[in-house]
Amino acid sequence: MKLFSKKTFEYFLVVLLLILSGNPIITASPKIREIYIIVAISVFIIDFYSYKLSLQKKFFLYVLPFVLISVCQLVFLNVTFSSALFFLIKVYIGYSIIKRLGTNFMVTYSNVMSLVAFISLPLYLYNSLYGIIPGKPISDVCVSLGVYTELFNETSGFIGRNSGMFWEPGAFQGYLNIAIAFTLLLPEISKRNLKLIILCLAVITTKSTTGYLVLFVVIFYYILFLSRATMFTRMISLFFFTIVAVYILFSLDFLHEKIMNEFAGSSYSYKEGRVYDYVRFKSLIRENFLFGMSDQVADKAYTGNGFLSFLLYYGIFGIVNYCAMLWYNYKRQVTTSVAIYIIAVILLSLQGEGFIYYPLYLALPLVSLDKNLLTIRSAYSY
Repeated sequence: MKLFSKKTFEYFLVVLLLILSGNPIITASPKIREIYIIVAISVFIIDFYSYKLSLQKKFFLYVLPFVLISVCQLVFLNVTFSSALFFLIKVYIGYSIIKRLGTNFMVTYSNVMSLVAFISLPLYLYNSLYGIIPGKPISDVCVSLGVYTELFNETSGFIGRNSGMFWEPGAFQGYLNIAIAFTLLLPEISKRNLKLIILCLAVITTKSTTGYLVLFVVIFYYILFLSRATMFTRMISLFFFTIVAVYILFSLDFLHEKIMNEFAGSSYSYKEGRVYDYVRFKSLIRENFLFGMSDQVADKAYTGNGFLSFLLYYGIFGIVNYCAMLWYNYKRQVTTSVAIYIIAVILLSLQGEGFIYYPLYLALPLVSLDKNLLTIRSAYSY
């Protein structure tokens, strides 16, 4: 008799992948490397005993360029071998879990993130009304309840933003928007509309600039390509949605000010931003453009921009390899429109946080998309 059903085990694996990809109890632990090594050995043993050890061609196509880049960094830069090995361990963890779920990954991920979002909303409301719930201290301004993270200011209390179970609200929005993007592509998913409402409410409570912008892109794509309404109805909907989106961007102070600060750069006192960091670190980008600077990024160029972090870590060759595998893997499974949509959500969300350091985002280029996507047609075909 099996201890867990196949479906239960798949849910467990996705929860584990998310915890390893941003829950501060794990990611802020001084034993994080040991934890990743233990998990990697565990999934290897599980694969071995279930005869699922085979590594797909796309895995080698994806990993080999990073290995070559790491060799160049070891030869020409003062970097450690353990840094390169640690990176590959995280890729393997993400790949092994995603491969095991196969085409079930999208719907399982959507369901898990819907549950994470559902749990976060009443806890966020409690924080907003009554303050911090006692839990495990992660830092002077962070308390974790395991399934939910509370961030606060020592003087003013709760910061008023929903972090879900991740290290900060900007991280939560990235995983939420991926779930929303997936859910919209799964028309047969159980209780689809309810899940979308929960996920969107959670994005709103993050008060993340990147989160809002990515959500707007997702809604824009849905209206234009996935909605089964007539062309006239879609165009009217798109017109009103654009007005609402622009109004939201300019009426909410935290959005308008942040966007203006990001792009204005030196004309504002705010000199550190995810977009402005491209300017702030331009000399480092130029000097390490080809092969990056490996783990030296953490000391020389701390930034919340995950795409920029990846560029500095593995150079333009690493970025091209990541994007090329995203395109190669998704385009061979779905239409060009759907492939561009998923890739755009991934790359845009990367602008907001350092997701690229975690197993889930590292393995997204290797996802086997749900078979239901094969039947999706552009709305223009109706």
